[in-house]
Amino acid sequence: MNLTNTIRMKKYILFYAALLVGMVSYSQCDPVATLDEDFSGFNVPFGGFPQNCWTVIGAFIHTEERGTPPNQYAQFYNAMMQNGSSYLVTPELISIDAQHQFSFDIFKILTNGIFNPNIILFTVGTFNTLDNTRVFTPITSSMVVPNEPVTHTMIIDADVDQKYIAILFSSNSTQMFAGIDNIKYDAVAGTKDFAKTSFSIYPNPTIDRNITINSNLDSKADVNIYTLTGMKVYTGELNGTGAQNLNLSSLSAGMYIIKVTTGSFSESKKLVLQ
Repeated sequence: MNLTNTIRMKKYILFYAALLVGMVSYSQCDPVATLDEDFSGFNVPFGGFPQNCWTVIGAFIHTEERGTPPNQYAQFYNAMMQNGSSYLVTPELISIDAQHQFSFDIFKILTNGIFNPNIILFTVGTFNTLDNTRVFTPITSSMVVPNEPVTHTMIIDADVDQKYIAILFSSNSTQMFAGIDNIKYDAVAGTKDFAKTSFSIYPNPTIDRNITINSNLDSKADVNIYTLTGMKVYTGELNGTGAQNLNLSSLSAGMYIIKVTTGSFSESKKLVLQ
């Protein structure tokens, strides 16, 4: 091993050691009702946790900055271990009540101009506590981190015992990079909130899988429907102001998230197919 690699290796060892120390030094933070985190203002590069009431369990996640203009995000980086894993943990939440949607952008990071062909997996779940008695409860299956950014949106079932949402990253190879950004936990508009919002759905629930969307949007909008685990199952388009019918006969019965996006506007609602 040459001198440059030796210095680099020592830097990573010291960095991971510092993260392990920080992992057990949870700061006292008040529970929050919502999240809207793009990691602006976090320490970079190699910003260790805890920061701003966010926590890491494990030694492979830090905050980083890349791009022009620079963008800050949380980065999973497995430098040396064949089977490395870590959790990125949100601040404590006031409630996980099935009335909020959880969303985030996730993507691979280029290494020397290319994507490492090996797989990084991620799983979304919850923690009841962050002390030594903590138990991770998965709410999704393990999914592969995509090369390009993908937004995942989901509603987490109500559970009064769960206090934190966490994303578990794992890889079976070294030199693996993944980024996560724009993490949000915000209220989902229900059927009683139509007057306050820019689109409404009728009927909801629907029995025959046909719905009508009324909107006061002044431009075309994308319509995407997701399962509660974040899988996109429908893509369509609204033509603008007025009513538009959607045939969802290809979807199974269940609860979904319908998301309407145009320009800087984005809004989601629950949709129930019976």
